[in-house]
Parts: sequence; C-alpha cells; structure tokens
Amino acid sequence: MNRKLGVRTIDELDANDLPKALLYLNGWRACVGNEPLSDAAMVSQILRMGAICGLLGEVEEFAQRAFHTTQIMSLKGWSLKCVMAYAMYKWQRHWGQI
Repeated sequence: MNRKLGVRTIDELDANDLPKALLYLNGWRACVGNEPLSDAAMVSQILRMGAICGLLGEVEEFAQRAFHTTQIMSLKGWSLKCVMAYAMYKWQRHWGQI
C-alpha cells in the first residue's frame, strides 16, 4: 500500500491519502479477521485490492472460469466468497514478492 500511495511510512501520508489508507486497511483487517462482510463490502474489497495491486484482471479471469461471468458485482453468496478468497490469495502473493 505504501508504494501505491508513494510513501515510506504512515507519517508521510497527507490529508488526501489518509482516508484511502484507512479504507484499505480496515477492509483488509475485516477480511483477515474473518469478520462477516456483506456482498457489497466483499465486492468493494475485491475492487480495492484490484486497484492497489493491479490484480483485478486476474480475479475477473478466475470468476469467468469458475462462474462464467467477469461481473463481480453480479456474484452472490458462496461464489462471491470464493472470488474474494482468490483475490486475498493473489493480494498476499503480491505483497510477499515485494
């Protein structure tokens, strides 16, 4: 996240970056903590992870193969949770390579 926001530490965040960082971090904390998320919250988190890491194309390809759609917003229930898990896996791999 720091690289995407162009900072090395939280102290370097400006007023415009702080809400973005909080949104990403709170969403990620909810995912990692296995907190229940609404379908809309899962879609938002998938899109956030995709925007930060550029992995949205891979996630859409996975959704196409598994559920015959690239429209993440059209997924519900277990299919959406499955796509969310895939996005989290790709997110973790992305940050592990940096």
